[in-house]
Amino acid sequence: MEQPSSKGKGDAAGVTSSGSSGRSDELSTATAKAMRQANVLTGLVNLFVDTLFVSSVSALIILIVYAFVLSAFVSFADFYGMKLKFW
Repeated sequence: MEQPSSKGKGDAAGVTSSGSSGRSDELSTATAKAMRQANVLTGLVNLFVDTLFVSSVSALIILIVYAFVLSAFVSFADFYGMKLKFW
């Protein structure tokens, strides 16, 4: 009995047997956007806060605010289709 060939058919994640998909391109673009925004936000935190000498409570508050701002900004940029380029 012959088994059906899966050549050219996609799996549950939408990836074809050739290994490429539009979804993975979208994810890599979204990841690149998030990383650029995270790098800028990290630089701003490092400019304005002396992070080596803050208390544990202050550090936790900084991390929570950082995560919230980054998540909000990435979501906002993705929702409105903003393209952020610094070159």
